[in-house]
Amino acid sequence: MNIKNVFNRLTSNLSLLRLAVFVMLLLAVLLIIETATTFIIPMIPGDSLRTRYLLNLFAESSPVLLGFIASVLCLLIVAYVMKMSIISKITLRRAGLILFHLGIPVMLAGYFAGKFGLDAEMHIPKGQSSNIIHTKDGRTEMLGFSIRCEGFDVIYNKDGSPAEFVSYLSFIKNGGVQKKSILRVNHPVSFEGTTLYQSAYACEETSIIKITDGSKTTWFKTGPGDEINPVKGVTVRTGQIFSDLMDTGPAVELFIETPDGSYNMWLLKNLRKIIERKPDFLESHREFDPALVKPFIFMLEGLNSSCTTGLSVRKDPGLILAASGGIMFAVGIIIIFIPRPEPEKRRA
Repeated sequence: MNIKNVFNRLTSNLSLLRLAVFVMLLLAVLLIIETATTFIIPMIPGDSLRTRYLLNLFAESSPVLLGFIASVLCLLIVAYVMKMSIISKITLRRAGLILFHLGIPVMLAGYFAGKFGLDAEMHIPKGQSSNIIHTKDGRTEMLGFSIRCEGFDVIYNKDGSPAEFVSYLSFIKNGGVQKKSILRVNHPVSFEGTTLYQSAYACEETSIIKITDGSKTTWFKTGPGDEINPVKGVTVRTGQIFSDLMDTGPAVELFIETPDGSYNMWLLKNLRKIIERKPDFLESHREFDPALVKPFIFMLEGLNSSCTTGLSVRKDPGLILAASGGIMFAVGIIIIFIPRPEPEKRRA
């Protein structure tokens, strides 16, 4: 068979289209396998080392394989579009077909460009700044700028559940604040191509407790579960901390171990005001008596609240390409299916 005829047959519109469809299906299957692999690997028993090794090897090499197949697909589609444009008269419908087919490789280019983007997390305590991020694969990297959490608010529903998290952020570069933004859930902010999403928060209450034993007075700062030893043989563990316990104000639960026994008591910051309203309060509620454990007197001086905001950090260099490809794809479909008037029949 003549080589020229074989080449023409292989490069015909129909052959190019069939080959492009086959490569597209192959790419789709590999993408499904790659996605499934990320879920399967953590489920493999620790003793199945060979299986885990092979799946990890596939997961590490799959971007190169997928990139190669996607490149082949793009070349086939471009070749098909060029050949169709050369041998056929360009009409509105064919222009739609060209846009439709070119949109596919542009979207693929955007998808694989996104593989080289950034998907990480960072946590910043209120009043502090950071430029350290933690990627999904466990690496630690640094941003080209710092982010300071100026403040953090939690807005609650009537039932007490969190309704919204709000972070007040400053973006710092070259020694100065370049931008200030308010970050809310589902309302991301961007700086120098990096997009931040409000993903989590953590607030911790700490209490300042004053303990007097008759000879000296000591102040301790404790959080839930912390233990302190005011004197040898006595252990005080902090339990729950409430900013407002049943409309009585700040309160702290204490578990106290002494050589004489164990005690469970509560400290109320507004105890004096409560006693003024109810003089017999301590007689009926001994667990609120600051002098419950002799010879100590426990007093709650105040509470400190410390919040940390959790941010998702994203950077997708292929977003514009993917969006452009999607627009080309959609416009091409619309053009293809635009109804056209039938040509008028000529009278004999």
